[in-house]
Amino acid sequence: MRLSAAASSFVIVALVLATGCAASTTAESLEGEGAGQPAPAAVGSTAQPITNGSLASVFLQQRTVAIDTPIPGTTSFRGCTGVIIGRRTVLTAAHCGIKPGITGVRFYNGSVTPSGPPITFPGFVGVGVSQATVRPGVVVNFVTPESSDLHDSNGNFADFVVVTLTAPIPSTSREADLALGYAGEDVGATEVGRGQHDGLANSTAQLRSAPNSFYSSSTNSGFFYMNDNRTDKGDSGGPVFSSNKVHGVLSGADWIPFGWRDSYTSTAWHLQFILDAMSYVGTSFKLPNTILGGGTIMSTFFASSARMCEYACDHDSACHGFTSFSGSLCILRSALSNDTTAAPGAVSGIR
Repeated sequence: MRLSAAASSFVIVALVLATGCAASTTAESLEGEGAGQPAPAAVGSTAQPITNGSLASVFLQQRTVAIDTPIPGTTSFRGCTGVIIGRRTVLTAAHCGIKPGITGVRFYNGSVTPSGPPITFPGFVGVGVSQATVRPGVVVNFVTPESSDLHDSNGNFADFVVVTLTAPIPSTSREADLALGYAGEDVGATEVGRGQHDGLANSTAQLRSAPNSFYSSSTNSGFFYMNDNRTDKGDSGGPVFSSNKVHGVLSGADWIPFGWRDSYTSTAWHLQFILDAMSYVGTSFKLPNTILGGGTIMSTFFASSARMCEYACDHDSACHGFTSFSGSLCILRSALSNDTTAAPGAVSGIR
């Protein structure tokens, strides 16, 4: 993680994928496509140091994890960062090469360093992985994950994996909220990672953060760029937060004239798939074929499914009920009345 982005205007940096084995210095590559902006692309070399990021806040510690995958035939591991999105679910980068039954996940438990050493060392304290789900079309090369095909079957960039844990997250951890849409160009954000500090080893997986802002005008084709390159090797899969919500997981960094910029897979773009992959079940009492009436409408927006609409309500403390119209329009209500109307295909829920 890096603190000063201003220096990047004067120092030639060549970092691509911020993931990787703690013992490896090989730059990793990716491909992508987007509308109105270059896609994430392959570059070579290693990063020049700038300055360290800041120690992560308790809020970030509670929602971030260190992920370690042993490298076959070696005593080393591939270290990545991830974000907690469910009681048994973590999100990280697909190119991290997550392997069920092999990869280990460690939690920060109110500290800037995770509990215990990596899974390849005695005394590992964490949980395992039972399932890793990528979008159809994404092909992960587990021998050299940096050469993975990170496009889904629709040609959209999808460098993320929904990771199912073998045990629930500890009581000291918290589920992060996923944003429903893109924050917008130049909106402030915070990047989080357990990677190297200015290209120097981070053997304790100390968690750091750095401020940045969004560069892209949209998330067309499933990804976006930040204004500066603030991440380092091992930060891959780490979240970027804005207004306390996750907007993406780190894929790497690319030269976008005129500077190096961190690139992220957009979680809002892929939200429906993510919720389906984690089999999201909300907390609402469901009312099929029903529209809630009266009360107070707090927001109305497009949602591709009742599941997404319910997720939005569940993750807004002011929401007391929702109505989803055939997987298109979503209405959230902050106050309810006893008025209901029968409507085939509509789904409502009351919290």
